[in-house]
Amino acid sequence: LKYGAPFVFFIDSFDKQKSSTSFGELERPILQLLEELPYVLWVIAGRDCLFDVSPNWKNLPIIDKELLSFSESETKKYIEKAFFKEKSTTDYNGIYKGKYIDFEAKECTSTTSFPLKNIKEYQLNHLTKVNDFQGIGFIIFYFTKIEKFYLLYINEINDYIKNNSKRSSIPLTYFKEKNHEIMLNLNFRIDYLKEIDKIIS
Repeated sequence: LKYGAPFVFFIDSFDKQKSSTSFGELERPILQLLEELPYVLWVIAGRDCLFDVSPNWKNLPIIDKELLSFSESETKKYIEKAFFKEKSTTDYNGIYKGKYIDFEAKECTSTTSFPLKNIKEYQLNHLTKVNDFQGIGFIIFYFTKIEKFYLLYINEINDYIKNNSKRSSIPLTYFKEKNHEIMLNLNFRIDYLKEIDKIIS
């Protein structure tokens, strides 16, 4: 599988085990296997946050996928017609190593530039506010035909737009110049946190 893990290990109701006297015996091998089995996708489900279940998970990032708010216009047995009630901000936000991070993911088929029309103004405004309040705002760009991932921080995007007002796209050379290419890790996941680590440390 090109962009997915070959194996999925699913653990349900993990939080219910925390009251068990043998919880440590269950937790230790799981933490060890997370390190030793890079090609496994782990899904650990429960009602409680892992941080509340055990302090051993505190170094993991918390990243949420935002759900869009929409309003039904007609419903019978199923929703027949619906429309988005309001504009979203960005798709992803969370806490990583004590820092608030907020970001959007975009893609395009061009091999030479990314069209600015694909980035909504309200998303730029939102990420700029995140940056103004000492958060980390950025966009991950995927060039599908050349299979390259790049990250640009919101200040880098704003700088480009400000200094190139007549351009309708961001050239690939600008992404290379900023040098935030993101590689896929052993789980074939986008390893963007390595870039975030560079500015946090």
